[in-house]
Amino acid sequence: MTAAAGAEGKGSTETPDAAAAAAAAAAAAGNKEGAGKEPPAAGAEGKTGAEGKEGKGKEPPASGAPETYKLSIPDDAKDLFDADDLKLFEGEARTNKLTNDDAQAALNEHIESVKAASAKFLADTKADSTYGGEKFAETQRLAKVGLDLIRPDGHTRRDSFMRFMKRVGADNHIEVVSFLADLGRRASEDGQGATSASLKPKAKTPEQKLYDNTPET
Repeated sequence: MTAAAGAEGKGSTETPDAAAAAAAAAAAAGNKEGAGKEPPAAGAEGKTGAEGKEGKGKEPPASGAPETYKLSIPDDAKDLFDADDLKLFEGEARTNKLTNDDAQAALNEHIESVKAASAKFLADTKADSTYGGEKFAETQRLAKVGLDLIRPDGHTRRDSFMRFMKRVGADNHIEVVSFLADLGRRASEDGQGATSASLKPKAKTPEQKLYDNTPET
């Protein structure tokens, strides 16, 4: 369902995609630390005298983390990763001593993985025998009906819900799309339409206001 565009969803808690990005940063740090290392030469452990003194007083390698990270979110990924996520990611990158270039590469890799997952979900949904193929356009329409029924425009959780789905690719996942489409179909069959207006109680007539037991029609 491509209709689920993200808007809000910011918060102090770590979001699924921010957690995944942090894991990517940690993985990048592990790969960096292990690259290019050679096993110690035979007998190196027992060196003494002048050779042993050479290692004394040496400072550990300086951290690769810069004083301030200068990372950027691609313009086409603003709805996948925001400023709050970036702060969490930078913290993980600093903990793992990533350089600015390494951190940016890990961030880009994470964003590309989310895009790839979303594209795969969409392809699977379009290929589904019940909701895809020639039925896909109708599935999208019904999914929007279902979404508008439970999260109509103006609902306090609509934007954050849609943003969450977008950030994890769930707006294209067959399980989410099919659920919303079935909900939209049921709402249409029940005559509730595409909004929650039908869920609001009907205004009482003067007679109903006077006689509370008068059944609504």
